[in-house]
Amino acid sequence: MRAGIDSASILLLLLAVLVVARPHDDPIHTATSTHPYHSSPTFPLPKLPYEMIIEQTPACVYSHGIAYMDATTENIDHLSKVSETSCNVDAGNCHRLSYANLSGIFLCNYSHERISTNCGSLVPLATKVQETCQVDNFYTFGIIGGSSQNASDSIDFHLVVAVESMG
Repeated sequence: MRAGIDSASILLLLLAVLVVARPHDDPIHTATSTHPYHSSPTFPLPKLPYEMIIEQTPACVYSHGIAYMDATTENIDHLSKVSETSCNVDAGNCHRLSYANLSGIFLCNYSHERISTNCGSLVPLATKVQETCQVDNFYTFGIIGGSSQNASDSIDFHLVVAVESMG
């Protein structure tokens, strides 16, 4: 008989804890330019998983926490509603764009220049993470690369779907 806990047991335990801590019905809170919520939180850049390069293929990693599917759908819908609004993040930061029910969408800038892009351009990336990285149609999590045009330069960024606070 083997002593210790295997990774499958740990995942089942984590899922059991998250099922008990079901989301509550809070409104969607945003941090877009037209509707700042509180101070529009900015978080330090998380370490990229596996020295991830910019790719538009989701990396299904839960190192930044797990988001609820329904709340992530609400967050994506919100970004669609404010699609012409600028979503901005300064160099070397992650900015929470939208959050609901303990789940958030973050724009992370690993470059040395400020990024400003239409929020609507982030919807396909967030949707791709949500669809690719889901667990039992209840949880989702992950990170995906993208780029934004800044004058004549293209600036790479990462979009993260995770728990509402990466700090």
